Amino acid sequence: MNQAQKIVDTHLLKTFFSIDLIEQGVGKVTLKLTSKGIANGQFGVLGCIFDYAAQIAGYKTLEQSFISECEINVHHELQMDNLIVNASIVSANKQYAAYHCEIYSINSSPSLLLAESHGTLHKADFQKANLQTVHILKTPVKNANSTLTRCE
Repeated sequence: MNQAQKIVDTHLLKTFFSIDLIEQGVGKVTLKLTSKGIANGQFGVLGCIFDYAAQIAGYKTLEQSFISECEINVHHELQMDNLIVNASIVSANKQYAAYHCEIYSINSSPSLLLAESHGTLHKADFQKANLQTVHILKTPVKNANSTLTRCE
């Protein structure tokens, strides 16, 4: 299973939508989202959709990443039944990528642009933590009102 499909299969968005990966290329993705009964007008879900699509679009460039900043523009009342989501990477370097994402309702003809977002993905560098030994010296330090313990 490719990494994009793994994100599709494990992301929180699957709680709210059935997700079909329609098209994926280097720096772009198209998804079809079918609501699992989420109420129309739930603006809080937009961030989750944009995060999801941007991560998939940016995977081949940055591998695992997260949105470090974004701007969301809502153009129409949210109709969450059947959506098409397009996301693409606009520019990238080794640590960051700029993305653009659009959400369309396919319940109307032609498709209606509901919302769009652009922002920055940041590469997630998960390195092993360096464990260090901490020595605690119990040396009383006198203060006018209390006794403190000093750690070194």
